[in-house]
Amino acid sequence: MSQDRSEILASRSDRLVFSGTPLEKGTEAPEFIAVGHRFDSIRLTDSRGKVLIITGVMSVDIPVCETIIRRFDRSEKLWFSLQHGRIEVWSISMDLPFSLSRFREIADVKYVKTMSDFRERSFGSRYSALLSDPFAGVIGRTAFVIGDKGTLEYVQYLETTKDEPDYEKIIEAAQIALPKDGGA
Repeated sequence: MSQDRSEILASRSDRLVFSGTPLEKGTEAPEFIAVGHRFDSIRLTDSRGKVLIITGVMSVDIPVCETIIRRFDRSEKLWFSLQHGRIEVWSISMDLPFSLSRFREIADVKYVKTMSDFRERSFGSRYSALLSDPFAGVIGRTAFVIGDKGTLEYVQYLETTKDEPDYEKIIEAAQIALPKDGGA
């Protein structure tokens, strides 16, 4: 008899303890390299000139994390900007690219780019997104908005395994960060 990941999470403390010093709004976003669902290397600098929403999730196989990805992927408030490449949404976990590819297909994810930090662990360490015990080595639930010039416009570290990010504030921060010379 196997336990699903939700039951395992529920059997442990639901408080998330992050390692490192939290990043602050207004500072430069640290460079990192993640791995795409096709095992391609993706750097933060690949998004320069666009507004970027990054969500850190524990695993795409955890229902709350799946909900986070789906909500951003299907957000009506982001639809135009996602369609026209003005805003990108990246979701980063320690899941292997095989799992991310399977998840994208099953969940019908079209716009959120799922990535893994398993190879370099540079996102987790540079964004202080790695968790301490009992989830040591796992990316915790976090949300960041990075402006088109690389500045952190929004930062959120979630406190428990049950929390979801503040979608409205994240979307608002991303829309405010859009360059004023173009459309919505």
